[in-house]
Amino acid sequence: FFFSSRRRHTRSLCDWSSDVCSSDLKGYGFVVLTNFDKSPMAELVVRRLCDRVLGLADKDYGKAIAQQLDMVGNKAAQAREAESLERVADAKPSHPLDDYQGVYVHPGYGELRVGRDGKVLTMDLHGLRATLEPWHYDVFRVGDAAPSSPLEGLKVQFALNVDGDIESLRAPLEPAVPALVFVRKPDAALSDPQVLAQLVGEYDLGGQVLTVAREGSTLVLTLPGQRHRLLGRSAWVFDFDGLLGYSVRFLLGEDGKAKGLRVRQPDGVYVGKRKDAGR
Repeated sequence: FFFSSRRRHTRSLCDWSSDVCSSDLKGYGFVVLTNFDKSPMAELVVRRLCDRVLGLADKDYGKAIAQQLDMVGNKAAQAREAESLERVADAKPSHPLDDYQGVYVHPGYGELRVGRDGKVLTMDLHGLRATLEPWHYDVFRVGDAAPSSPLEGLKVQFALNVDGDIESLRAPLEPAVPALVFVRKPDAALSDPQVLAQLVGEYDLGGQVLTVAREGSTLVLTLPGQRHRLLGRSAWVFDFDGLLGYSVRFLLGEDGKAKGLRVRQPDGVYVGKRKDAGR
């Protein structure tokens, strides 16, 4: 039999497959949808329907497709074994696993959450869950994903900023476009008024008084003749709003209150001590 139009869609992030066929001989058309990626069911159903419409004898398509799937599975297993040849030996992640945890955001794909389960990292992209296994350096391989998950075997890469903090994650979710960049969201605690209150105070910066005040859920830093809004980043680091390369890192004491800070500028780092520390 002959089909003028026959298309199949697989490997979707929505985890579905379809088979769409039409025939010029009888004027019939079929659409079969499944909610499972890589499932042969759509093709099996369409082939049987076409045979019946055209009056052909039933064939054991299941056996033929099963043989094809076995062959594909064997080749995939061989490819996974050979994958280690491209791995850099003894190249460990640059940070402890806890440092990679957080919420990473892409303007089109939304939030990708990285957590931890025991000794491994986990990821969750709109319900698509998997583990992240250290591969080499700050590259992690997606493993233990759901059967037929499009994430299985994917390599994601974490990127650092100039301070050495993890600021983004690159994931090649679409093979036809460059890797998608998910930017790390600031820690939620850095906009909590109760947390920010522990950072408020005056700091001695080499004889110059630097004042940190809270305005709602934001910190404001002032120096004689200067006023800067601070934007929370992570690990008690805040960036100067509108000034690239300027940031402040608060140093906490055992009581959870800031005992000092370090102001980073392009020309160096300036250390300040809280004036009322220990009171």
